Amino acid sequence: MNLIFSSRWWQSAHSIGAKLVPIAPTGWDPRPRAKNPEPFVYEGPEHYIQATADEVQELIRSGINFTCTYNETVDAQTIIIYAWNECSETSGSLVPSYGNGTLYIDALSKILPMSC
Repeated sequence: MNLIFSSRWWQSAHSIGAKLVPIAPTGWDPRPRAKNPEPFVYEGPEHYIQATADEVQELIRSGINFTCTYNETVDAQTIIIYAWNECSETSGSLVPSYGNGTLYIDALSKILPMSC
């Protein structure tokens, strides 16, 4: 799902001549703060959809390929991977988390570094 929406957004920016850094959103997973939840937020399992390792790999590959194909649109020649574990929204962090451990880190280690 993130790949479809991301690709559409990247392509729409390219089609109007906008410059961008592609964002590769891996989804939001509130489970890391489940043991100490914010008092004003209920974060049940319906608040996240966990991507598979293959889906995360394809999203990142697609972002890098877009950057290579449309280098006039992506001057920075980079993508932003955001954020399977926001660490209570203080940062977008690529760290192990409850529920999936090192799944995404392991998946990315199989495809990175990747370049044009």
